[in-house]
Amino acid sequence: MSQFLKCIIVEDEEPAQDILKIYIEKIPYLVLEAVCDNAFSALDYIAQNEVDIIFTDIHMPRISGIDMIKSLSKRPFIIITTAFSDYAVEGFDLDVTDFLVKPISFDRFLRAVTKVREKTQKSTAPATISVPAGSSIVMKAEPEVNVSLLSMYVKENGKLLRVDFDDILFVEGLRDYVKIITDGKVIITHMTMKKMEETLPSEQFVRVHKSHIVRIDAIKAIDGNMIEINNNAKIQIGLQFRDNVFKYIKPIN
Repeated sequence: MSQFLKCIIVEDEEPAQDILKIYIEKIPYLVLEAVCDNAFSALDYIAQNEVDIIFTDIHMPRISGIDMIKSLSKRPFIIITTAFSDYAVEGFDLDVTDFLVKPISFDRFLRAVTKVREKTQKSTAPATISVPAGSSIVMKAEPEVNVSLLSMYVKENGKLLRVDFDDILFVEGLRDYVKIITDGKVIITHMTMKKMEETLPSEQFVRVHKSHIVRIDAIKAIDGNMIEINNNAKIQIGLQFRDNVFKYIKPIN
C-alpha cells in the first residue's frame, strides 16, 4: 500500500463535511479523493476507484451509512462519524475501525486515523526469519492480530459506554463495582478490580493499591507513598505494590 491513504467523506451535512476536510488537510499522509453527500454516490465512487478510508455518517437520505457498509463486498477501513452513540455496537459488529461521536475533536480524529496507519504498516511489513543455507523452505508471515486496542466498552445503568484508555485517569475499586475516573466524567460499572486490571493495557496502567489502578501518564508527582494525579486527586501507594510502581516510575537523577 502507498505511503498515502486515499479517503472519502460520506456526509450529507456541509458543516460536518467542512470539519472533516480541515482535519484531513492537517494530516500529511491523508489524501481526500471525494466528498459524497449520500451513500449511493459513495458506492458508485468506490466501485470505480481505490479507497483506503471511508469517513461516513449514519443518518443520510435514501440509505444509511450502516446499510452502505453492509453492501460493500470489499471494505476499506471505515471510520463512522455520527452524533448518535447508540449505533456503536452495531458499527463494531461490522468491523469498523473506529466510531467517532460528534462533535469530533482533532485529537480524537488523529487517534482514529493513526490506528488505520498502524494497521497498514503492520500488514505490509515483511516477516524476517533465519533459514539455514541451502534450505528451500518458504515461510509465510503470521496473520496480523490487533492487540493495540485504544478503548473498551462498559455498562452503566443499562447503557453501553465507550471509554478511551487515554481518557482514564485512574480506576477505584468499590467491592463488586469499579469507578472509572476520566478527564470529563465518572463511570460506575459492575466489575471486579481483577477483571479491570486484566483488561487495561499493562504498558499504560499500573496497580498502585488493592483499590486503585492508575494510568501512568496521568501521574503528576509522587510524594512519599502518595501519588498525585493530573486532576489533583491523591492516591496512596499500597506497600505490596510499591516495588511494582517504581518499575514504571524511575527518576533520572
